[in-house]
Amino acid sequence: MTARPASPSGQAEFLILSDRLGINPGVMVHPRTELSFALARRRCGNCTAEEKCRTALCQPEVALSAVAPFCPNVDLLVELLCRQPGAPA
Repeated sequence: MTARPASPSGQAEFLILSDRLGINPGVMVHPRTELSFALARRRCGNCTAEEKCRTALCQPEVALSAVAPFCPNVDLLVELLCRQPGAPA
């Protein structure tokens, strides 16, 4: 089986989704999350659920629960949300 080439647009979806979820880009460069973020962008670029992701992003409000069933990065998105300033400890 041949791997699908990484899609730059898939990586863009990760950034758009992060923004729509309210994730501050500053937490993505934290030493503890920087590698995870780079891997997540790569996963997103290779994702086969691009159509589902785009459909979710077209909605007026995007919730993590809307993408959780198909997003391979949901674990990182939860981690990034927890690292937001003012997030519950």
